[in-house]
Amino acid sequence: MASSVEIVVAARDLPIGTRIEAGAVKLARWSRDSLPPGAMTDLASAIGGVAKDRFGENEPVVADKLFSGQKSGGVLPLLIPAGMRAMSVAVDEVSDVSGFILPGSKVDVLVSVTQTQGNQKPFAKLVLQNVSVLAVAQQLDNGKDEPQLVKVVTLLVAPDEVERLGLAANEGTLRLALRNYIDDKIVLTSGVDTDSIMRSYSAGPLLVAQSQASIARAGAPPAAATQVEIMRDGKRREVVSFIKGAQVWPGETGEEPAPAVNPLSPSDRGFSDDGNSGHGAESSDGDPAGRPGDLKEQTLANPSGMEVR
Repeated sequence: MASSVEIVVAARDLPIGTRIEAGAVKLARWSRDSLPPGAMTDLASAIGGVAKDRFGENEPVVADKLFSGQKSGGVLPLLIPAGMRAMSVAVDEVSDVSGFILPGSKVDVLVSVTQTQGNQKPFAKLVLQNVSVLAVAQQLDNGKDEPQLVKVVTLLVAPDEVERLGLAANEGTLRLALRNYIDDKIVLTSGVDTDSIMRSYSAGPLLVAQSQASIARAGAPPAAATQVEIMRDGKRREVVSFIKGAQVWPGETGEEPAPAVNPLSPSDRGFSDDGNSGHGAESSDGDPAGRPGDLKEQTLANPSGMEVR
């Protein structure tokens, strides 16, 4: 008995805004070494107050979570810290994340503007990040933690964020992005327009290297080329040249490519011993026989749709 003390605890679950009555609280023994800050030892000090937060059964009732003044403007003002504001925005089933945004959630606010003026393109931008949700519809607490489709969400924002949120709601469509409770990182973004969206997950521009002929004409020493033979399906073959690690695609540089130097044997290049091509390639003079000694430049099939010489 000497190491414990009686404190006021909730006799049942008390939602936000509950006025504390005699049957709502009780006394329970608690260890002196683990008393919560603001714990009350007298029932009379708690009766008549208004719960600013939800109390679970047998949870200690502390002074910071009780409002003991005159409540005349509803419960919501009790939940707004000094210097902050509560602002409601209209949402639908999509922007409400299918009803999973509940009181106490953290969200980012996205605005999408489609009705633009002049040459300005439609765009989207995050205007608020890591914003607390005070209420959904008229509900300040959702003890069941179940999704609920609503049309209005009330956010806790600073005065300057009120201005941004008001203009965004008037100029475009708002969407709410749900965050993890422990994720409070602010991410800098530049927004996106239609061009940025269409470039998403697209390959970059094809790297084009100069051919040996163009380098030689410019007066620079020719770069050593490395040739790689590619076999496809065990039947088709093609030879691709690389200069300084870049693949050379003849015809892309706007200049005539230099004749390919192929050190491979006729059989390695797809020709049989009698000089006939194993894959039907034509020689440079149009002879379908394709004699290895007369071959200067060979055009091969490329599944990528580009011409490889």
